[in-house]
Amino acid sequence: MARARIVILLFASLIGIASPAAAEESRHSVIAEFQAAFDEARAQQDHESLAAIANQLATAHSRDGDFGAAETALVTTIQSIDQSPENPPSGFADVLIQLGDIHHGNGNYATAADAYQRAVVTSERSFGPQHISVATAVDRRARLHVTLSEFVEAETLFARAARIRERTLGADHPDTALGHDNLARLNVARNNFVAAEANYRQALMIRRAHWGDVHKEVADSLENLAELAFANGDADASIAYAEQALAIRIDLLGINAPDVLRTRQDLAALREAVRRLNQPSIGAAGPEPVAQPLPDGSAVSTDVTASPPNDDVLTDVTPVESVPKPVDVVAAPPVASPATPETPAAYMVQLGSFRSEDTANTEWRRLRETFAEHIGARDPLIAQADLGERGTFFRIRTGPFTAQRAAAACDSLAQHNQPCLVIAP
Repeated sequence: MARARIVILLFASLIGIASPAAAEESRHSVIAEFQAAFDEARAQQDHESLAAIANQLATAHSRDGDFGAAETALVTTIQSIDQSPENPPSGFADVLIQLGDIHHGNGNYATAADAYQRAVVTSERSFGPQHISVATAVDRRARLHVTLSEFVEAETLFARAARIRERTLGADHPDTALGHDNLARLNVARNNFVAAEANYRQALMIRRAHWGDVHKEVADSLENLAELAFANGDADASIAYAEQALAIRIDLLGINAPDVLRTRQDLAALREAVRRLNQPSIGAAGPEPVAQPLPDGSAVSTDVTASPPNDDVLTDVTPVESVPKPVDVVAAPPVASPATPETPAAYMVQLGSFRSEDTANTEWRRLRETFAEHIGARDPLIAQADLGERGTFFRIRTGPFTAQRAAAACDSLAQHNQPCLVIAP
């Protein structure tokens, strides 16, 4: 009975979520179902099912930020299995690893080390020293050594895990990319960014060769490169990698999937960090740009100096050049500063992007009626964008505006929760 429920629950946990609100409701529902299955397996002393459900339940709690509940589920499972005279179930090492991860994240390094080491021993006894589960447990021990700046020990363990994967799976198997990721993290800890980039690129090459260009693991690799580039001071490369990862996740999961929302938030935070770094230190900073999603989910900014995201609706948009803004200068003489001249009226604003031209025209009629005071009597331009395998999109644009008035229109629309993006001529 418990095993049948596992199949149902695992399927339920993989269903795409239609909206953030639905995602939250579904998450709580899934946790409740996992808890019921967990209690049932424990009561029946079905340790094989208990270990599998415990891992899922703890993962769900961790994603919800409730690490205490996750730890409780894992510790309860370990205690139940330890009391049994039978050999540990196949998923027992995963339970130990996840408990080690929680302690590692909380800074309880000695407890984490014990959990990881027990996972190694359990996997070796259950499957033999060359099994993939052994490599996974060894990797975790190595990562703990990286945290403790014990780099020699970490490198030795990473090398052992990589040898197990290559011998068991073959050098071209996508799981061997994990070894290169691990070496990259080690090199980052050693401040060897050149070697780390080479490691991450090798991992990306392996994954693309096996999975193609559009796959979750390819997106993960691109995000690793984005983080590394930012840490190394290359903001442009960081944003480019992050935009590629976002486009892949949108293609695979849809606009409102949790992973897509997370990636969009990370990209928005990255752009904001770059904007702050590039912001002039004199004068008033002015209002913060408001990040707004387009109807297809693309995150955009009403700041005319922001680079547009490279996703499935904005890949061919040219970013607006920096527009001069009035600057409050601390000065004694009461001499009026000349007004900033307006740029030519050649800018457009983009108000949405849709899969069909009919939908775009219908949406334009709604926008014109709702926001007449902001848009004026301007006509729409439905711009068709053919993005190859990713499909054709129809973008609602209107204008022309000067750069300053386009920015003002987008600022005003943003106050009414209407996405808007300034488009350069």
